[in-house]
Amino acid sequence: QAKLLERARQERQAKLDAQPICEFCREATATEVDHISGDASDNAWENLRSACKPCHSARTMREHVRGRRRATPGDRVSDGG
Repeated sequence: QAKLLERARQERQAKLDAQPICEFCREATATEVDHISGDASDNAWENLRSACKPCHSARTMREHVRGRRRATPGDRVSDGG
């Protein structure tokens, strides 16, 4: 388990080293790594995106809100009346 966590940390650091500028705003220094798929356990290079703290926080919040608003098959649908 510890080896997997260390490997994930190294992969995230390698991404930040390779792409030190935020891939969202393209201005700030990237200090975090965004998982494009939303799966934090998937540290495949193509699933990682360098991000500054404000952009990463905003992206995470947008995805959280979208996820909460997504309808599921058991949801009731209002007819507006």
